[in-house]
Amino acid sequence: MTPTALGVHLLVQVVVRARLGPEGERRWGEVAVGLLHESFPDRSWDVAAWPACQRLLPHVLAAAEHTERLRVGGEHSGWLLDRASAYLRARRQPRQARPIAERAVTVTLATFGPDDRAMADRHDALSRVLRDLGDLPGARAELERALTIVEAALGPDHPTVAVLRGDLQRVLGE
Repeated sequence: MTPTALGVHLLVQVVVRARLGPEGERRWGEVAVGLLHESFPDRSWDVAAWPACQRLLPHVLAAAEHTERLRVGGEHSGWLLDRASAYLRARRQPRQARPIAERAVTVTLATFGPDDRAMADRHDALSRVLRDLGDLPGARAELERALTIVEAALGPDHPTVAVLRGDLQRVLGE
């Protein structure tokens, strides 16, 4: 425990979770990801946000794991995993970012379906991680998925479509 943080022993955590019951566990899981959603920096790739991201990352991963298992809080969990992955990618840790970006895609898909605009963002983010890892075919596939969703949602002349097409052109050029 510090003046700005509180620690709870693992055994205490287990006992509390066992006493919550399934409904209580779901409710508190949603509360946890909601609070983290409010606290985690949106611009997690920005160096100024890194201390907060570093401090919150273990909590994001733990809360997302619980809500994934409980199938609640998908909107917040998907966003948090996406931001956590962006943070790790910005820190030049694409190997650590990849499974988190993949989880963000899975959670967002389960929450919103394959054609939701949020899915385009998740596919685009995963493509960036794959590109950093040198998986150009994987990056291309993810960018093509993102482009399909964005074109359908915003139309072929939207600036976001142009950005994704440019990213896809760079991947193809590589």
